[in-house]
Amino acid sequence: MNGVLPGSPSLVGCLVAILITPILAVLLITAHSSRDASPGSTTTASRGAGGVAAQMRTAAGRTPPGEPRCPFADGGGCAAFERDLHWAPDAVSFFAMADWGGSPDASAGYATTAERGVARHMGWASQELGGHFALALGDNFYDDGVADAHDPRLAATFERVFTHPALAHAPDFFRVVAGNHDYHGNVTGEQAYTRRRANWFFPMDYYAFEERAPGGGPSVLVVMLDTTALVGCSAEDRDDKTGQIESELCPQPAPASAAAGGRGQGGSGRGAARGSAGGSGGRRVRGDARYAGPWDPVGAEAQWQWLEETLQQATQRHVPPRPDYIVVAGHHPVFSTCWHGPTPELERRLAPLLEEYGVAAYLAGHDHCAQHIESNGVSYHLVGAAHESDGGGRPHRNALGPESTVQWDMATVTTESDVGAFAVLQASADGLLVAHVSSVGELMYTAARIPRRASAVTRVASATAPAVRATPMQGTARDSGSADSAPGVMRHMVAPRAVGADWHSHPTPFHAPAPSRANALSGFAASARATS
Repeated sequence: MNGVLPGSPSLVGCLVAILITPILAVLLITAHSSRDASPGSTTTASRGAGGVAAQMRTAAGRTPPGEPRCPFADGGGCAAFERDLHWAPDAVSFFAMADWGGSPDASAGYATTAERGVARHMGWASQELGGHFALALGDNFYDDGVADAHDPRLAATFERVFTHPALAHAPDFFRVVAGNHDYHGNVTGEQAYTRRRANWFFPMDYYAFEERAPGGGPSVLVVMLDTTALVGCSAEDRDDKTGQIESELCPQPAPASAAAGGRGQGGSGRGAARGSAGGSGGRRVRGDARYAGPWDPVGAEAQWQWLEETLQQATQRHVPPRPDYIVVAGHHPVFSTCWHGPTPELERRLAPLLEEYGVAAYLAGHDHCAQHIESNGVSYHLVGAAHESDGGGRPHRNALGPESTVQWDMATVTTESDVGAFAVLQASADGLLVAHVSSVGELMYTAARIPRRASAVTRVASATAPAVRATPMQGTARDSGSADSAPGVMRHMVAPRAVGADWHSHPTPFHAPAPSRANALSGFAASARATS
């Protein structure tokens, strides 16, 4: 027996347990109370569905480790943010940014302080609001776009910057179009990147998609335009390194396209008629010598016609119901008082379409500022300060006509060039809310809510219009022989990959890889196709 009492180990274990149990109980109670008292704690019942961000919050039950409950610069910023914008299961919450494309400077990690701040605060806002998607409106990679879908800039400027789980883990979260700087490089490469990166969605040059809030809430139709193909690149700005005029760095007109007609000619829809002399409805529009014009006038006219067809059918269709809100977005602004100023071709041709079809808001960048301008019932929001701001200069302050008024300007809040901004939008039964948030965490401005569209009334006369069929939510081929080009069907509608689904099982339309840089930059290429 070796002098050891039978059962003595059990006796020692019991004594240890008696001493330790109260201590463990106190620790567990403290931890549980602390978690429940945390302002960021939540439950599945309190959050419900609302995108990957909401699912992440319900799974974690709290703000992820390392992310402060309120990352804004001061407590007042969060209070104002939560007063105006809060998570709602029956709303569509999304974001918009333009000119976010980092820096060509390798020593800076190909990103800027402002861009990193935008990414951080957008991630927090998406987490809190249950964000559905974000619009990335061109100039995605400064200064000269990317070479192909494997360009290291894609990782340096995008993947390593927008790292918050609410942004990085959400399928198709970033819905993308090109800007003029992207056309210095390979836009096809950015589109092909859709196949390689789950949270990046750039299926074709221009397209539309519709999002509806869970539980039968309001719906938002978002129309994404390739405005660079409509107006061309700058005929004035010079490249800092080469001294070349920017239009020389962009795609050049093909002889066949150039012979097909000049800018604003050859279109067959009412949009083309508006582009003719006197079609501006009496509004003051300056000459457009600042832009070289479309390198493919025929392709540009096809986009104008597609846009009007899309807006017309969205406002006339009955199955599925008309969208509650229509948002149109592109790189170039219609109106601006900032560095580049208004875009005459868009004033002349796009503004009348937005007004006629009851578009709630137009979102754009190009100018590195944030502004809200109201014109003839349409809200125009500039969101082009995502990688830097222009420092507050307003050389075009007198360029707006009497029907257009500046409601708010970022320069009234800050003129620091390293402070960026992005927009938060929320579509609910109460209206469409647009707020501008700075990269340092200040809710700078919240616009008045835009009322939802009346379901029984349309601003478009449709007594003689043909019946409109249900909209197929899929990508379409661009050639005129596409099956989806039949009357009554919205072309270039795409369905972003479903949240939680295996995104590889949902191929998206994209440009076939081009054999040369010239073909890659051809814009509206005849060889573009939709994958099956």
